Amino acid sequence: MKITTVLLGMMIMAALKISAQTSLVWHFKNGTNFSGIYVSSGTTKLVINNSGTNCILNLDDLTADDQARVTAIQEKKAAAEAEAREKYQQKLDTDREKYQSVSGIYSVDAYKNFIRYKKFDLRSDGTGIYLRDIGGYQRRIGQFQWSFTNGAVILNGSTFKLENGDLIDEQGNRWLHIR
Repeated sequence: MKITTVLLGMMIMAALKISAQTSLVWHFKNGTNFSGIYVSSGTTKLVINNSGTNCILNLDDLTADDQARVTAIQEKKAAAEAEAREKYQQKLDTDREKYQSVSGIYSVDAYKNFIRYKKFDLRSDGTGIYLRDIGGYQRRIGQFQWSFTNGAVILNGSTFKLENGDLIDEQGNRWLHIR
């Protein structure tokens, strides 16, 4: 199973969205005001979007109340990032358990001669190999990638339903989980 940081990044970005994306009025110590939507902030700068343009402001120039508001937003974002990372890790753990439960060697009834490969080995990393008995020996015929989603195994575009530990292909053939 290939784990990409893209999914984690997307989950964090979704978690970072502030529930109220309304334009706020930001107050400066010198008495001026600036209207815009909070985008991000660091230790010394604040990015506010005003009519499609990102503006960079100095945090020290804001009033104490607005500096406290930025701190609260940063804390909320940090909590949302931590929650997104935790949910992502839980999803990875759940997927890993599913992959491990489905992993193994599957064999189809030997009398079904129309099936090219009689066995395949699903590996827990999302890869697999086709196997065939040739001359009394089990030979590796090919490789593939597989996935497990919504209770089904997807293997080279074919969907196999999981039933009592075995896999049922689209034609109704039962692939026995033999190892």
